[in-house]
Amino acid sequence: MLDRIGISGLVWQRLVFTLTDRIPNRPDSDSDSDPDAVAEALLALPLGTFRGQALGKTWLVTRSLFAGGASEKLVAHALDGTDYISMNLYRLESGSRLKPCEMPAARVARFVLDLVPET
Repeated sequence: MLDRIGISGLVWQRLVFTLTDRIPNRPDSDSDSDPDAVAEALLALPLGTFRGQALGKTWLVTRSLFAGGASEKLVAHALDGTDYISMNLYRLESGSRLKPCEMPAARVARFVLDLVPET
C-alpha cells in the first residue's frame, strides 16, 4: 500500500522513527517493562532463529535487525502451542522504545529478561 501512495521503505522507516521519537518514554503503564533493560537483554541473544527456555517453556524464537540495528523484532512461539510473543524495539537517541504487538509490555519484558538460548 505504501508503494501505491509513493512512500518508499526507507522514507517510511524514517517517518516511523521520527514519530516514535516524539512519544514520551513512558512504561506503557507497566512498571516492570523498562525498555532499556529489554534492549540490553536482547543484545545477549543470537540473531536469527533459535530455541530457548523462558517462563517454564521451550520456545522457537526469531530475532531480526532492521535499519542498521536501529530497529529490532523478536517473535517467539512456545513449542507446546500455548503461547506467543511478538515485539519491536526501536533504539533512538532519546532512549529505547519497546513496542509489543497486541500484548502488555510487562509480559514481553518478563519473557525477554527470562529467555535463555539453548546451546
